[in-house]
Amino acid sequence: MKAFGIRSRPALQSSIAVRNTFEAKQGAPASVAMQPPRYGRKIWLFLVQAAVVTVLFALFGWLAVQGESSAGDIGAWIVIIVLLPAAIICEVLGLGKLDIFGPTTIPEPALWCAMIFVAYIYSLVLVGIVRAMVWGIKKLFQMRAARAPGNGSQG
Repeated sequence: MKAFGIRSRPALQSSIAVRNTFEAKQGAPASVAMQPPRYGRKIWLFLVQAAVVTVLFALFGWLAVQGESSAGDIGAWIVIIVLLPAAIICEVLGLGKLDIFGPTTIPEPALWCAMIFVAYIYSLVLVGIVRAMVWGIKKLFQMRAARAPGNGSQG
């Protein structure tokens, strides 16, 4: 092997490195090793917040369809914005046809399920935008607080 310029590495050195790495992992405190990742909780909170907004969308839409005056124009706009994509989903799935001026052949439960699905997608986007704005404003105030005069950074 020396004739070709290749030197073999002793097996002892590589096994020591593996053993030291293994011992370092085993020596870590149990509390550090057993903690779940922190981002998992944030994702579930994000999904639950979107579900709450979806329930509000569905409530306003249902009140608008039932003819209640408490929903008002907001409920009518929600129905329009959510109904058309939901009707397209139902038509693509072959559940029937939406006819605005006549009777529709889409079953009402299927249409409402599609409307809630569309409302949930809208809610995910809306909650994501609001959370990004809150995060940005929070970071802006933190940066301004760090630069504020009299915080002890002047020497």
